[in-house]
Amino acid sequence: MAGAFRFGQRRAAVRVSSSSLFFVLFVYCLVSNFYSSNSFRLNSSSDFSLAAGAAASPGAAAYPPEGVDTPEGAETQDADSPDAVETPELELDANEAKPAVIEYSEGFPEAGESYGQQGGEAIEEELQKTQKFENKDETKINFEEKSAGHVQAVSGTMRGRRPTDEDEITTLEQLNSNTYFMGLFDGHGGSQTAKYLKQNAHKEFAAALEVSADIPLEYDEGKISEVCVAMDKTIIKKNICKRSGSTAAMLFVEKDILQERSFRLHSVFVGDSRIKAIDLSSDRSFYLTEDHKPEREEEKHRIELSGGRVYAVHNVYRVNGILNVSRAFGDSFLKDYSARPPYEQPVVALPGQLEEFISPSFVILIACDGVFETVDADLDNLVRQQLKKTNFDLLKTVKEILQVAYSRGSRDNLSLLLARVNNEVQQETSPFALG
Repeated sequence: MAGAFRFGQRRAAVRVSSSSLFFVLFVYCLVSNFYSSNSFRLNSSSDFSLAAGAAASPGAAAYPPEGVDTPEGAETQDADSPDAVETPELELDANEAKPAVIEYSEGFPEAGESYGQQGGEAIEEELQKTQKFENKDETKINFEEKSAGHVQAVSGTMRGRRPTDEDEITTLEQLNSNTYFMGLFDGHGGSQTAKYLKQNAHKEFAAALEVSADIPLEYDEGKISEVCVAMDKTIIKKNICKRSGSTAAMLFVEKDILQERSFRLHSVFVGDSRIKAIDLSSDRSFYLTEDHKPEREEEKHRIELSGGRVYAVHNVYRVNGILNVSRAFGDSFLKDYSARPPYEQPVVALPGQLEEFISPSFVILIACDGVFETVDADLDNLVRQQLKKTNFDLLKTVKEILQVAYSRGSRDNLSLLLARVNNEVQQETSPFALG
């Protein structure tokens, strides 16, 4: 009887275990079905997709990635804000190894494209609020105003929520009687590279393009690219700073002698700073730059061919898990010119170049990514509204745009250049800084 009793206990235990197992499987199926359906809805939403079919490399959410050596002292670097607030870890789809959810939704503007705009009343209310922080050290703006020939330009830089200001601007340099140069350099890891570019870029281009007094420039794209690579080599050779790097958004403005009311724009850009032309007589505007970001399909392909990888770290795609732009000057720890040609580095200083023509009804805006990330949707309206309100005061308009970018929570240095072109020759002025 005892044996039979023990045998009965074992059979009862088996029945209990089987019931428990079926219950667990039933719950598991319900939960799996729920998450599967929700995952599908997220993945199928175009609002959360990256532009240009960008996708993370397998294992992208892990940092540092297995088998990848991070250079000594090379923590993650942003061309915008290395100490920005961390975003939640990127969710990955197990089958496709690409983002299921992305925090931002707008993608990248292509050259010639612009985002939508919001109404002027909301902007006006926001501008009134910016006066509350006007006297803080981090919101102090350093201005420079220059006029020469057919161009008037004003630039402003704000340290913002960063310990130091790493951005530099070449407000205006006249190369000959009809040609002008402007440039904005968004530094990261120190200001050394940006300072070098501010001091030397216009001189190097003028020498390479053989600028003479009154002859229109021939914008040889090959020569311009060679100048950028040569400057990058010099920065690295001089060991200006191993961790210092910079984007560049540079623009040649030339009075077209064949068309009285036309100006030729030739942009040269490396990284994610942008140039935009805004027509004050219509709602037309367009970009003269394209962002060099590692998640863009063509950039990701180039990086991987050079032996690099693209990883997502806290929702931000980075070259080798470190730098959040795919093209930059400096950043020598991500380059080895002794082993590979300049064009076969994971991060290159090879520029993009675009050309357009504008009339005097346009203004030109060059800004760091910190401005465009916070103000882009309202930028056209904000520029038009402020220029009208201030009787075309470029300095006050620059000030308002920078303050709006700060008030919307930008954690970056903020830098901006605003310029207008005129058929009449302007009185030449000396640069000056305003606190």
